[in-house]
Amino acid sequence: MIILMVAISKNNIIGKNGRMPWHIPEELQFFKEKTWNQNILMGRKTWENIPSSLENRNVYVLTHHEANIHKQGYVKVYTDIEDIIKTWQATDEKLIICGGAEIYKQFLPYADELWVSYIPKCYRGDTYFPEFDKNCYSIKEYQNKNQFQFSCYVKK
Repeated sequence: MIILMVAISKNNIIGKNGRMPWHIPEELQFFKEKTWNQNILMGRKTWENIPSSLENRNVYVLTHHEANIHKQGYVKVYTDIEDIIKTWQATDEKLIICGGAEIYKQFLPYADELWVSYIPKCYRGDTYFPEFDKNCYSIKEYQNKNQFQFSCYVKK
């Protein structure tokens, strides 16, 4: 099962200079809870911009530059998106895609679910989440948090 997890501002921004342009502890805690003891995948640039290891998660990085992946903790490197898709579509185990924009764009057609945290403010940034047709999904879950709204979309 392939899941895309993303936090998106009101103006569709997801990043600025390789980082999130906001700091919302409640949303970061929500991310931690949803990904705890799970399999997560991200691109090399996203991995390099994470300030610390992601403990208690199986971390996978998609890159063309395998030798450049360095950090503590468990990291498995993939160099071929087709290998990931074949592996994770054939199982009920979750693979949570955590960015960046190009990785989201590549995996969007294969995502079984989208976990979206909507940040209700506009931010300046240089990275956007790819457009997706909400008519292709039904809402499985909705939570109104203090500083964001969470929606879980399931592919119809």
